[in-house]
Amino acid sequence: MLHAERLYVQVWGDAAQYSPDIVKAHIYQIRKAIESRSEGRKYIHTVKGFGYKFDAD
Repeated sequence: MLHAERLYVQVWGDAAQYSPDIVKAHIYQIRKAIESRSEGRKYIHTVKGFGYKFDAD
């Protein structure tokens, strides 16, 4: 699991500019791209109050 802020820093490298809305928007786009081809399978799960979890199984 990754906290949204940690994910932001790993991708964009700047904690000072962190915005949960930016992370949320990009996660939405990633979900749309990979899950639209997965026959209803969910790979990215939101962990309320924490961040995101990727499930490859």
